[in-house]
Amino acid sequence: MNTDFIQIGNGEALTRDRIPHLAFDDFRSQALDIVANGGKVVQFFAYPADDGVNLLAVLRSDHLLLAGCRAPQTYPSLTAECELFHMFEREIAEQFGLRPEGHPWLKFVRYHANERGRPDVFGNDYSQDIPGNYDYYAVAGNEIHEVAVGPVHAGVIEPGHFRFNCIGERVLHL
Repeated sequence: MNTDFIQIGNGEALTRDRIPHLAFDDFRSQALDIVANGGKVVQFFAYPADDGVNLLAVLRSDHLLLAGCRAPQTYPSLTAECELFHMFEREIAEQFGLRPEGHPWLKFVRYHANERGRPDVFGNDYSQDIPGNYDYYAVAGNEIHEVAVGPVHAGVIEPGHFRFNCIGERVLHL
């Protein structure tokens, strides 16, 4: 496995100028390669830099590995090839308005406009008090039963709504 990601020690601090800055395609392919060979995603996030946004990934194999790149406004989703990037890409889309094309279930993590004032990736109108401009996870079939729970459930102290899908007594998704 050939990589430009730098190895760092646990708790080691680096200045940003020491972090390898790759072309996006190299960053993406190397990150996916590290994870495909048993690595884990410790952190994947975006941050403002100069007049744009950068991406940074901290991955773990036998060591911590680190690299960054300039973030394109839209990019091929890493989640589409590796589920471990799922929640990180959703948060990047939410916070910075970057679109991971081909993400299998792109929805916001929290309900707020992005930090850059860019058009919302999710199509939300944040003047509305109630979030929910996305489809609930759905399973299709004659045997499927969807149970809606909420706005309040005894097991959940705060108000909320969730749904689960089942076949008989077997829960498919909660």
